[in-house]
Amino acid sequence: VDSGSITAEIGDDARVTAAALRARAIGQDHVFQRAMASSGGLIAGVGANTSLSILATTLVRIGDGGVHDVGLLDLSSTRTQEFDATSKNLAVGAYAGAGAAMSTELSGTADIQIGASRVNAASITIKANNSADKNLYSATEDTLRSTSAGASSISAIKADTDIGTVTNRFGANVAIKNGAELVVEAAPGAIGLFQIDTYANANITDKVRVDAVGSLAVSIAKADQQAMMRSTISIEGAKVRNLSGTLDFATRSDADLTAGSNVLSVAMYVGANATADAVIDADNSIRVNNAELL
Repeated sequence: VDSGSITAEIGDDARVTAAALRARAIGQDHVFQRAMASSGGLIAGVGANTSLSILATTLVRIGDGGVHDVGLLDLSSTRTQEFDATSKNLAVGAYAGAGAAMSTELSGTADIQIGASRVNAASITIKANNSADKNLYSATEDTLRSTSAGASSISAIKADTDIGTVTNRFGANVAIKNGAELVVEAAPGAIGLFQIDTYANANITDKVRVDAVGSLAVSIAKADQQAMMRSTISIEGAKVRNLSGTLDFATRSDADLTAGSNVLSVAMYVGANATADAVIDADNSIRVNNAELL
């Protein structure tokens, strides 16, 4: 479980005068798991399980009551998650049972928050990015694989991957709060840049396979994927102005979910079920409420 927080903060009542003011929060996770189990005998039962939760956040914050006169304001909040897991098991016996399970939850965020401060700058760039990749093992081999052989054999496996939840979405967000005043004014004849971008990306693969051989064979395989994502910009009661150019706001999310389920049962009496589900729900919104944009 990773539930840490990385914060870069310019606190309340701060005063900054500089050619450039940069604040960056960067978080990286590289987590890879393997589980294997095997058994043999007159009665054989075996199971292999993996569980992973990444709930970590990165945050860049400008507090309240500050005045900042800079040539460039550059704020960046970034999270990168590379992770995967694989479970395999084998059971051989007159009566054999095998199972494997993998549970993954990833619901961290990359956030930027700007409080009731004033910023005067020649250029402003604000970027929040959050990415997740689960392919190291799963792209080239089975995420879960269970094999059982016997006069009677039962095998059941499930891979469950949640990229965000309904109440805690995975994503990247920028919030400019009540009382904030951000003003870009470049030198005479120059163009001022005012850019806010958010991007959330998930590339996830899960593949499960069950092989069962016996006089009586029952096999169940299931792969469930869910991506509840958010890539948003919120401006609430703030003044946002570019006196030397345009305001450029963009929100984006990409989700590539691959779920596969495969069952092989060889027996006189056979029961088999394989299901694979993938659900994507993305919120890519720009919300402006009681704000002044110029």
